[in-house]
Amino acid sequence: MVNTRSGYIGWAISVFFLALGLSSVEWQPFLECLKQLDPLAPLGLALVYLTGFLIRGVCSKILLPGIRWREAVGGVFVGYAVNNVFPARLGEVVRAHVVGKSAGIKRTTTFSTVLVERILYGSAIVILLILGTQSLELPDWAVEVRLAGLLLFSGALASVLLVGVFHSRVSHVISRLLPNPNLSTALIGLNEGLALVVRDMKTLTSVLCLSVLIGVVKSGMFYFGMQAFGFDQDFSAAMFVMAIVNLGVLIPSSPGGLGVFQYFAVLALEFLHIPHDPSAAYAIVVHLAQYLPVTLIGLLWLSRFGVRSLSSEQFDRPESSLRHPS
Repeated sequence: MVNTRSGYIGWAISVFFLALGLSSVEWQPFLECLKQLDPLAPLGLALVYLTGFLIRGVCSKILLPGIRWREAVGGVFVGYAVNNVFPARLGEVVRAHVVGKSAGIKRTTTFSTVLVERILYGSAIVILLILGTQSLELPDWAVEVRLAGLLLFSGALASVLLVGVFHSRVSHVISRLLPNPNLSTALIGLNEGLALVVRDMKTLTSVLCLSVLIGVVKSGMFYFGMQAFGFDQDFSAAMFVMAIVNLGVLIPSSPGGLGVFQYFAVLALEFLHIPHDPSAAYAIVVHLAQYLPVTLIGLLWLSRFGVRSLSSEQFDRPESSLRHPS
């Protein structure tokens, strides 16, 4: 069961950032910005955003060659939908569960691929942030966000690589230091899964390149949103806003990053000299274009997987290990 207290804290953080981001909004100009927006614009933004999920499915297939296409893409949608509805980032666990159950793969192996995929995507976001700020003289807060993202994801990637290389020693240490057999078995399985995922640099490089492409597609969504609202900005500005928002929503908050998304979008747009009212309207529309379709599709796909329970008994049921092609 999800910790209720952590859920309350997440919502409190979201309310704080939402109030901070919308505190200076003049509601009449804000509503005028929304009224002037083409009604089909949010649909177009959603379609661009959903294109990135097909590429995410390719990443999942590369990391888990034994799964089918529906499991690869469906698992991605399910993970994002659950993250949008439930607190504590449960989407990654649920995705590992449903894909592993459907494909007959160990949950720990599947979760390892999800972990590596998220780290590589975060690394791609930092790359795009660096590229998108080459011509900008950043304020101190943006420099700090860029540095924090670089340290976080480069450190995470280095840790995963080290665990993968020395997985046998790590498993030995885990089995000796952890007296709880269930926890020890789970961590050893996760460690073995990481070793399988980082089996060669070609695989990691391919997924990293595709992750950069996903970031470019998502930047395209932010860019078309800027055009829809009449912002005179180029694509590098969209990359900058997209990256700042993506790194900002790493802050623990309510499901879907409500409030945190709006705050960092407005903060980035104000640095680009976009007035507060249209910035706030833009942030809300772009967030809804991301949130609603993915959540609906993901929940529908979850029902297609036929998963009615996420009990510990299901997680403990044995499955075959993934067999990667040589």
